[in-house]
Amino acid sequence: MSAPRGWSTTTCGHCRELRPCHRRILGQWVCQTCVLRFRRAPGPCPGCGGLKVLAFYDARRRPACAGCTGHDPVYACPACGREDSPFGRHCGPCTLRQQLTELLADPSGRIHPQLQPVFDALLAGPRPQTTLYWLTRASARPDILRDMARGELEISHAAFDALPADRAVNYVRDLLAALGVLPPYAPAVERIVPWLRGILTELPKQHAELIDRFARWQLLRRLRLLAERDRVTRGGVQHARAAILGAARFLRWLDEQDTTLATATQAQLEDYLVCFPGRGSA
Repeated sequence: MSAPRGWSTTTCGHCRELRPCHRRILGQWVCQTCVLRFRRAPGPCPGCGGLKVLAFYDARRRPACAGCTGHDPVYACPACGREDSPFGRHCGPCTLRQQLTELLADPSGRIHPQLQPVFDALLAGPRPQTTLYWLTRASARPDILRDMARGELEISHAAFDALPADRAVNYVRDLLAALGVLPPYAPAVERIVPWLRGILTELPKQHAELIDRFARWQLLRRLRLLAERDRVTRGGVQHARAAILGAARFLRWLDEQDTTLATATQAQLEDYLVCFPGRGSA
């Protein structure tokens, strides 16, 4: 339905503003803003009972849907016909299905078998618009799922260990673990790994090698054993991080004393403990 020929603007029948009006709603020409407002507020149609955009009057002058009043289904999704979840030309669920298919498709064009649980869970969410917004944000890192689907990134915890440990990456990893795509893991423990990598890059090579062995074979090994028994505590994780920072500080102090772990004397160790009685920061 177009506005009367020759009319570029008119008073909107609903908001009463002088605006371009291109469609009738309940017998009145309305502006695009009011059209969108009606589309986003569907209600139960008195004729068919469906959740529809009630933009037309039926024979009893009741607001009803297009189908029950003999009008073209201008508010219906062309793919599925629903009117209760608009998102552009199509509805939210159909748009989400298309975008998830593109995101999670393997080189054959089908949903990657290992990522099928992700497809099913995201498609079943209560608000497809929220998921669609997440998919459009590059900072949310949906590209991780795309790369995994295409075989460009391994579907494993090791792949996440090589990525920056920021909130978006952690969210994707937690999602995959929650859906059973990845094995269960202790996030607080495993997030030490990328943090440790950042610490090591700032240290001299000889220090980094020592601390890496200390952290992986003593601190992380112990935390993982505790995680298997569900006994990891926040204090235990904080202690491990503090121990790593303390080790880095100690090695730096030894350099300043022109000595090494192998040659340090008992007197020097006692001096260190006097200077740094607590864990503190590096």
